[in-house]
Amino acid sequence: MSGEAGEFRIAVIGAGVVGLAVAERLSKLYRGIVFLEKNDSFGQETSSRNSEVIHGGIYYPPGSLKATLCREGNLLLVYPVPSEGRVGLGIHATIDLAGRVRFGPDVEYVDRIDYAVDEGKGVFFREAVRSYLPSIVHAALEPDQCGIRPKLQGPGEPFRDFVIREESDSGLPGLINLIGIESPGLTASPALAEHVASLVEACL
Repeated sequence: MSGEAGEFRIAVIGAGVVGLAVAERLSKLYRGIVFLEKNDSFGQETSSRNSEVIHGGIYYPPGSLKATLCREGNLLLVYPVPSEGRVGLGIHATIDLAGRVRFGPDVEYVDRIDYAVDEGKGVFFREAVRSYLPSIVHAALEPDQCGIRPKLQGPGEPFRDFVIREESDSGLPGLINLIGIESPGLTASPALAEHVASLVEACL
């Protein structure tokens, strides 16, 4: 592939936090890296619509990529105890980067991308938060943002791990696919980048 700046050896598709981490890591090893991004700027979708939680990885199956690639966090976390078969970790409390307490996220499967916040969920959020913060009142809560995770498991299905694979077996040598990079993708992004770098090294 070539462009005005010369030859490109590596294309990173998607300029979210994981794509940026991968490109940053690869730029220390290789020249000629280009981003392909459908939005006008970086981090416009999943990466900018997260709870700002630095996950410890304790809720993921031992040995899974989600558990292995997580890093210990240093933000205040208050998690409810997950129930059997729960799709997410439950509505939890986090101190965000601005010092505010944020509650969320909830989990709802969708069939289209729509970032509108459903303000009708306020009562549901209040009742969930009351399980660990009984004094919370509805007036203290205000809607914030909505995000969409690329979950691989459907409703009622068991845990699905990140999928990271080089696609030579599919007739696409050199293509490294990262699929289902949802939570804890933000926390795991530096380790994901290292993992991808090792796959790139084997391809080049």
